[in-house]
Amino acid sequence: QCNGNRFAYKGMGTQRVEEEIKKLFPGTPVRRMDQDTTYRKDSHYEILKGFASKDFNLLLGTQMVTKGLDFPDVTLVGVILADTSLDFPDFRAREKTFQLLTQVAGRAGRGKLGGEVILQTYYPEDWAIKLSAEQNFQEFYKKEIEERKELFYPPFSRLVLIRFQGKEEVKVQKAAESFGVKLTESLKSKGYSLKSKSIQILGPTSSPLPKIKNDYRFQILVKTKEVRTVTQTINSIFEKGAEKRYSGVKISIDVDPLDIM
Repeated sequence: QCNGNRFAYKGMGTQRVEEEIKKLFPGTPVRRMDQDTTYRKDSHYEILKGFASKDFNLLLGTQMVTKGLDFPDVTLVGVILADTSLDFPDFRAREKTFQLLTQVAGRAGRGKLGGEVILQTYYPEDWAIKLSAEQNFQEFYKKEIEERKELFYPPFSRLVLIRFQGKEEVKVQKAAESFGVKLTESLKSKGYSLKSKSIQILGPTSSPLPKIKNDYRFQILVKTKEVRTVTQTINSIFEKGAEKRYSGVKISIDVDPLDIM
């Protein structure tokens, strides 16, 4: 709205939050539950046992404290940066955000005392945030399913993720581009329009996580109602000497991927 071009990426680690809590509530026992404090065997159990027996009043943690915990005396849950997962380049981002927030909200008010949930967010008007605060599952489904239909995402299509990775970025990119051209040409030769509601191809492009463990990553995402045709076309490309043509590049095919990152 301000037409500016400066972006600030905000975040806050659990250690920093712990420091602030100790300033706000001096003398109040608090325990932190994250990767740093739970690497030892049985450390999860020890922390939760201490919370259940009221050795400390405040439990601070990452997503590991959001699911499956039943403490009837918990009356307040707070979520910092409740919108972080909304920014992931994944069509399930809102669904995952809604799921996480409704789960963590369910940790409060499980007993006779009732409960309160406070969400801190930079996107208070986003419907995933608002509806999770309201625990309005039906309205969330209605909005989510309408958007999925408009954008041709599951359940209105199926996904095929083709991922390319290797040590040399240029080689990986060229392999993805070459494969993308062959896939497009092959599908067009079979009479498919790639702008239709039958098959759509996104990419090739750098993966949302472009490099993992020194491997560069590119990907092609196919949205389709003709998944058998797409997989058969991909197989035919491999049968025509793809192993030699894409030497040094690992290619993986994932039908109905749970993760497109």
